[in-house]
Amino acid sequence: MKKRVTFALEEDLIVELKTISKETMIPQSRLVEKAVEDLLTEEQKKIDQGAFDV
Repeated sequence: MKKRVTFALEEDLIVELKTISKETMIPQSRLVEKAVEDLLTEEQKKIDQGAFDV
């Protein structure tokens, strides 16, 4: 299930996001979702490797 959330982003990021979305025909929401998934995976790997003191 998806839930609506609101974020504030730098204007230059929004411009780039819109451009990539238009060029790839991938919805902005899907691009952001993929970016967050990738970030969470990367950060979890760091945590698992002990790179962070949690």
